[in-house]
Amino acid sequence: MAFLRVKRIKGREYCYLVENRWSRRKGARQRVKAYLGPVVRFPSAEIDFWEFHHAQPERFLRGKDSTAIVRDVIRGELERAGFVHDRSVCRKAAGNDTLLFNLQTHKALRNGQEIVLALNDGYLCRFTVRRILAFDASGDAAADSMPFARLLVDAGLSPPPAIAAALYQRLGK
Repeated sequence: MAFLRVKRIKGREYCYLVENRWSRRKGARQRVKAYLGPVVRFPSAEIDFWEFHHAQPERFLRGKDSTAIVRDVIRGELERAGFVHDRSVCRKAAGNDTLLFNLQTHKALRNGQEIVLALNDGYLCRFTVRRILAFDASGDAAADSMPFARLLVDAGLSPPPAIAAALYQRLGK
């Protein structure tokens, strides 16, 4: 199973997709599968999800499939962190740079270069979003709840329990 590894090189952080491999001769080894980009960190505002969205769970979820829920949760997290939403893109000025997150392609960009956004306790990037959307629910909520919650945390997303549960149900269909 692949996971994210953040390395600090010359004072800067970079994110890699890493996979563990085992061989009888050499034992456990880690292999870098992909370079995901530099990590950009910024503080997130401590605003309640429902206070921020001005909605109740039923209204927030009405008529949305799993992709739309994930998109709206990402948009909310980014807006709480100071991004401005404009159509399918969230953008934030950071010094001389412009940070973008495309809600359709799930790419985070800084001046056109793909990056990884350190958000809450995780890393938001194309890989982490795709892992959430590709989650294959077994139908056993007790067995699935921890791995699914881990995917949300790994992506830096912290939806309320009602939203996480609804998203899990829609992904299981």
